[in-house]
Amino acid sequence: MTVTPTISAAAAAVSRLQVLRDRIRADPRHGLQTLQDNPGLDTVDTQILLAETYQRLGQHQVAYTVAGQAVTAVSRADTVRLLAACAVRADVACRLGGGTAMTSCHDYARLGARQSDPARTVLAGAVYAVASYNFINCVEGGTRLARLRQIADHRKHRDHPVAVAILHAYTVMHDLCRHRRHPYPGEPDPLPGGLLTPDLTQLAPTALAQLLRHTAITHRCVRGRR
Repeated sequence: MTVTPTISAAAAAVSRLQVLRDRIRADPRHGLQTLQDNPGLDTVDTQILLAETYQRLGQHQVAYTVAGQAVTAVSRADTVRLLAACAVRADVACRLGGGTAMTSCHDYARLGARQSDPARTVLAGAVYAVASYNFINCVEGGTRLARLRQIADHRKHRDHPVAVAILHAYTVMHDLCRHRRHPYPGEPDPLPGGLLTPDLTQLAPTALAQLLRHTAITHRCVRGRR
């Protein structure tokens, strides 16, 4: 008799989450208003979705702050939501740059490395590799991504969207170093892995490549200094 209400409450929460996902995807501003008024979710879920919504509205600094609040608030034992919050924070941090990106992406990669899902592990590492390329130097970022490409290129995983995106990013890294010009100007789309788009198979082939030097047209290559 005590189990049924729990199941019903859980089902209602899942249903509410899906309604909010659809609303945010269709109209981020409307979704933001709903999240600020009465989302009907717990604090952590609300914060993660808020961060993702602010990101879609181009308010990256606010998104980063809210995602950080979610990372702090979620239980360390709640690995699913902790990973979602870290994924969103790392993605937003890549757009802000500097030490912010390196710290957040390293946390995401370290947490991802402890997961049983190889796609999540490799994607988290790839985001860290992109941040290393953009904000440390291209040699370090390229080396990190080359290792992940070898893992992703295994015959069991090579057709997975994460593996395809890593291959695209690896190719673009070499093109940037060779030609010094950025082939994907403009704002990259948000990466999957949070609560809004948890399915990693939704990762676009060029998603990681678009994060590479998206804030600069000309690449300052260090390969010639070695």
